Amino acid sequence: MENKKQKSFFARSLIFFKPFWGSISLVVGLMLIGQTIATFSPYLFGKSVDAVTHHNIKNAFIFLGYAFGVSLLQANILIWIREHIEISRLDDHIEKSFSVKSLSRMFEFSVGQHINEHSGVKQSVVSRGQNSLTQLMFNSLYNLLPNVIQVIVTLGIVAFFDYHVALLAGSFVVLYVSLSLRRNKKMIPIIEEMRKKHQAQSKLQSELFRNSTLVITEAQEERTRDEFQRSAEEVSNFSTKNWLTYLKSYYKYKFLVQLGQYSSISLGVYFILMGKHSVGMFIALFAWISAIFSNLTQIMSTQRHILLQLAEIRKYYDLLDIMPDINVNENGQVLENLQGKIEFKNVSFAYPYRTSALKEQEENEDDTKKNESEDAISDVSFVIPAGAKVGFVGQSGSGKSTIVNLMRRYYDATSGNILIDDVPLKAINLKWLRGKIGNVEQKIELFDRSIKENILFGLPEGGGERR
Repeated sequence: MENKKQKSFFARSLIFFKPFWGSISLVVGLMLIGQTIATFSPYLFGKSVDAVTHHNIKNAFIFLGYAFGVSLLQANILIWIREHIEISRLDDHIEKSFSVKSLSRMFEFSVGQHINEHSGVKQSVVSRGQNSLTQLMFNSLYNLLPNVIQVIVTLGIVAFFDYHVALLAGSFVVLYVSLSLRRNKKMIPIIEEMRKKHQAQSKLQSELFRNSTLVITEAQEERTRDEFQRSAEEVSNFSTKNWLTYLKSYYKYKFLVQLGQYSSISLGVYFILMGKHSVGMFIALFAWISAIFSNLTQIMSTQRHILLQLAEIRKYYDLLDIMPDINVNENGQVLENLQGKIEFKNVSFAYPYRTSALKEQEENEDDTKKNESEDAISDVSFVIPAGAKVGFVGQSGSGKSTIVNLMRRYYDATSGNILIDDVPLKAINLKWLRGKIGNVEQKIELFDRSIKENILFGLPEGGGERR
């Protein structure tokens, strides 16, 4: 089950990057060529050293010239082409693509679903998820992948010249990779718990910012600040404890990497003493082995950031996986001669209990049943003639707002029917219908724009030119 979930995660991530597959493939191809070419430099330096030891100055400078040419091709030309592709086709373009996708998905949710979710947490999940997805790509493309390519390619070249040294170095690489994967698997649920605690802390901070005037007017600044600080310390202590445990294993494995590096170099020294290799070849082997384990160390450093990013991305995917509970019915009816008659026929409604993708604590079963069974309105029937002016009067909680929200189809009735000009509400194109309804709420939401732009916002497209 876990393997299937992992496959689904990576398959979905690949789909997110589908518009950029071509550019990413070009970048990866250039990296592969560049890393392969870069491995020739130590060999050419080694040949130059051998030429010096044989007092062949001409060949020594020729090999140095070749090494300069390889370095120029790899470090300047290929990297320039790669970075040009990154800037012109990736970078900001990826961030823009994810932002548009996230916003489009948020607009697909019903009004009820947005009310159900804590807006601060929702925004945090989206922004951190987008950022983590982008950073995961860049970390993988610019840090992890080049190092992996360098390790594999260099091991292959070392094996071509001396398979004994390659076998020893490769065994340490395989051992490190297997130990790291096992450790990372154990860390995933711990990091997920860290993320939950940080999200709860972020939610609390958002609520305190939003209600800061209430805290001040009730003279509760000191108590609120102390409670927030205690909560923050609990989160910090949990994270610190677990990352220190991670750090111990990091340096254990780093010792393993260093042991592998110097063991492999020592084997190369032994072969020189046995007359198998020249001094120049040893210099090449030394550079290649150092490159292998240096890149392995870089991979070690990258893993912690990737683990954190994976946790944020999973939560982001959970949010995007929430299914819209209202069908806007884009192919629904458009009432050409809208009169405005509204009829409720035996309408009942209970606010749905949703297990939010953003909540970290599950409600108990009794609370679930309670939420599912309580009706906000029950068996309500009435007719509002077209053009009539009607007011709903009643005590708080009697269902006034619920009736209005059902008319605007923020939710669908649990039972019964709502009709507009004798046409069932669900059969009408919802976007068209909402374009015909004017709202003046108790709490008015405003954009950070001019008053005129806010007033004209609800008009049909192009309506902003009207006076």
